[in-house]
Amino acid sequence: MDNSKCVEYVNSHVDEIAEYVNECFDQSKEFIKARLIRRIRDELSPAPVHYEIKYVYDPYDHSGILVEDGYISLEQTVGEFLENEYSGNKKATYESGRGWNYLTYGDEISYDTLDMASDIMFSAIRRHIENHFGENLSDDELEDIRESCSDFDDIYVDCKAYDFFVVWVLLNLLVLRICNLKTLLRKGEILMARPKSENVQINISIPAEWKKELENLARIYSVEEGETVTFLDLMRRGIQEKYQLGVKNNE
Repeated sequence: MDNSKCVEYVNSHVDEIAEYVNECFDQSKEFIKARLIRRIRDELSPAPVHYEIKYVYDPYDHSGILVEDGYISLEQTVGEFLENEYSGNKKATYESGRGWNYLTYGDEISYDTLDMASDIMFSAIRRHIENHFGENLSDDELEDIRESCSDFDDIYVDCKAYDFFVVWVLLNLLVLRICNLKTLLRKGEILMARPKSENVQINISIPAEWKKELENLARIYSVEEGETVTFLDLMRRGIQEKYQLGVKNNE
């Protein structure tokens, strides 16, 4: 594929591509919500320690220190938990007089939500370009186009991926911010429940390049279907379709 034409197309159709990306986000809303609930639920099990910042006299550093103070309460909303509860981790501020910034659970989760947004956005952009030109892009071609288009920054700020950078905006979009933690845990139990399966596990080896290509396809299918699709799912589908195997409800 002629990368220069792709770059020209992307730069001249930012609004159109951003709208397509937004459609993919809307289609993936329940998938995103389920992943976010799982992520928060992982932080809550086992019950995490509740930290308070204790300020001690230090003429050179006013960061204070984190001290343990029991365990966090589940009688609070998701928004309160993410905004007010400290994870116990910290990062350097490189500011005079305040050496450390203590991370909240909101800070921690925002890194994951931004990665999730990037995966959905890049997969959507890739599919839009491929649909327009009627050809598949290799990973190297997509990377060249991405670099030439400044990491698709114009599309990023013009679509819903930008909302993932601020976890509070994302929570409001998914109607999760005011949800009680106990309620969220019950939702998580429902989401994590798996039906009894009669499947058997087998071990096979495939070329590393196959796995890489399947993983790229799986990300695209995840966006389009609004739920997580793994490269193993694609392998199962391929075998089933190739040999016309029956389908059981518990697969």
